[in-house]
Amino acid sequence: MTDMDDIEIVLDDGGSRFAQWRNVIVQVRTGKLTLEALDLMVASWRTLKGKVQGPIYAVFIIAADADMPTAEVRARQKEVIAEIGRGGRLRSAIVIEGEGVFAHLRRTIIELTAQGVRTFPSAEEAADALAREKGAPTRDRILAVVKVARGL
Repeated sequence: MTDMDDIEIVLDDGGSRFAQWRNVIVQVRTGKLTLEALDLMVASWRTLKGKVQGPIYAVFIIAADADMPTAEVRARQKEVIAEIGRGGRLRSAIVIEGEGVFAHLRRTIIELTAQGVRTFPSAEEAADALAREKGAPTRDRILAVVKVARGL
């Protein structure tokens, strides 16, 4: 038994999986994002924020074929992002999977419209960036949470 055995799946609704380990959270979205998923994620954030001291490291992965959120879900998503961004504890990386012009354009639009957001084409690159932060878990530990969130 290792200290990575306590990675918890907080949500798995068929479109999103949300895993948590100590001060690391990973969301993998492969399908539809729902209001219920967002509400559960923000509730988990509030709980985690009360349990751990210091920064919380997050990787948000959007699969190349994930559904675009509805207008209602996008509005709620903006509220959730604003809440988890308050206080300066979140260190995050967004992975927009896929290749080519469309994937690159999606990453660029997110970086231009969401202040301070870093996007990457792969979970490995995102984990590398987060692991370089002072006090962060190692790349391998972050990727272990990614693996569980992917259901692998």
